[in-house]
Amino acid sequence: FGAGLWMNWADDPLVLRYRDGETEDLAVLGSVVSANLTGSYALGALRLGADLPVHLYTSGFGIDGPTHLGDARLSGRYAFSDQGALRLGAYADLLLPTGAGLSRVGAGRALARAGMVDTFSAGPVKVAVNMGLSTGTGQSLGDLVIGPSITFGAGGAWSVTEDLVAALEVDGALY
Repeated sequence: FGAGLWMNWADDPLVLRYRDGETEDLAVLGSVVSANLTGSYALGALRLGADLPVHLYTSGFGIDGPTHLGDARLSGRYAFSDQGALRLGAYADLLLPTGAGLSRVGAGRALARAGMVDTFSAGPVKVAVNMGLSTGTGQSLGDLVIGPSITFGAGGAWSVTEDLVAALEVDGALY
């Protein structure tokens, strides 16, 4: 069993950029500070988890303010190879529409994701890459529709001590 608290900050996570070259970009969601409450349970190579984000501060178009609940996530991870420095696995996530949609930190609909992840570890350093597919929510903002997508990410972590890990992660999607 595992439990955790993650702190996150995102700058301009949702910006509407017009293609005409004249209209100014619109920071729909300009900044977000979040705390994620997490829990997991491992059954051999299978790990089941839950994640509840609480957005402590959000700013953007028509939204500036304190705490908003995010979309809860249920997840499953399976490690195909759990030996040595290089590990390969698969994941599946279900996001539930528990978030505050009007503050743009909730999808308003359920969302499913699945993909593969590869991790390399060497001493206190860990590097991971992932690629997958997402169903999208069907929500729209102007001409932008959040539809099915190819998702990708990369990250690294360094174990500063046994109880403290510093990590950096970058992710994105192609719609």
